[in-house]
Amino acid sequence: MKLENNLLTLQLRPFLAWQVNSGVSEANAHVDELFWERQLSPVSFAFLGRKKIVNGVAIGRNPSDFLNQGKTEDRTLTDQDRRAEKEGDDMAGWSYFGSSYSLLSLLAAPLKDNQRMRAMLRLNVNWHALATDVSLIAYYADRPALGVNLSTILGEKTTIYAEAAMRKGRDRKSPILSANGVVAGAINDTKRWVDDLVVGGQYTTDTGITLAAEYWRNDNGFSNQEYAGITHTLTSEMGNPDLAENLLSTPGLRKNSVFIRMGDIPLLEGQKGEITWIRNLDDSSNFIRSAINWDINRVDSLRLGFDKLSGTQLSEYGSSKINSRIFLIYKRDY
Repeated sequence: MKLENNLLTLQLRPFLAWQVNSGVSEANAHVDELFWERQLSPVSFAFLGRKKIVNGVAIGRNPSDFLNQGKTEDRTLTDQDRRAEKEGDDMAGWSYFGSSYSLLSLLAAPLKDNQRMRAMLRLNVNWHALATDVSLIAYYADRPALGVNLSTILGEKTTIYAEAAMRKGRDRKSPILSANGVVAGAINDTKRWVDDLVVGGQYTTDTGITLAAEYWRNDNGFSNQEYAGITHTLTSEMGNPDLAENLLSTPGLRKNSVFIRMGDIPLLEGQKGEITWIRNLDDSSNFIRSAINWDINRVDSLRLGFDKLSGTQLSEYGSSKINSRIFLIYKRDY
């Protein structure tokens, strides 16, 4: 709803789930956005309410998207829908738009189980001469962080980009290894600053097929020594196997991965294919997805896909309780 110099935005996301084995069903409606925005001048705006702020230029993962880390995310959706269908944060803020740059500042409510208010300042700059976009982010919370995004266009078909974050504290507990190399305990590593990097690029062919590749380096992941201690604990049943099993289930288990995708593959009318491969370079486990996106008409679409996870029993993808799945998503835009 738009009034003179004012805008009221509401976005609801209905949710319906049914588990085949248990017969458990759930129906809900999430209020993703409900905020008021007022135009202060032709180039500046103030806003108040629940709003989504999404950061990051990478495709497979976004380490600089600080406000949304830890939120429930449906990874079966397309990347655009996955980033759009998230619950916003309760906040107040101000934005300014210059000729080649923009500023955003906000104050957000604390996360659940935390008492500290959060704040974020973001500067976006478009460097026309080099066809490059730069984003600098400062984030204040229980775990403060700094982020940077770079994206540049090479010719008409290629984009290269980098996304990096440096955040205080590890996103998981650090295992304590005994003298014989098994897990004896774990501590919260809250003092050191941890790096998280994505470097990649995308090429578009003459037929519209997109080819994307990324390298992921996440220093939150377990080192070779830590991982060896976890696996040794589980195979020998020495130390603390329950704790080791809990550590093994941590998302982003290791440090180094590659992400490769071929998308927008023309099939039948209104249908496009997608193939994604993620390989953990540290333990050689794999995630492979094939999917078909079908735009039935201007408002209705279907997404059908198949996932396959493979690797040794104690690897990131090999240890998953699910080694394959089929998903079907129907979407209607209103």
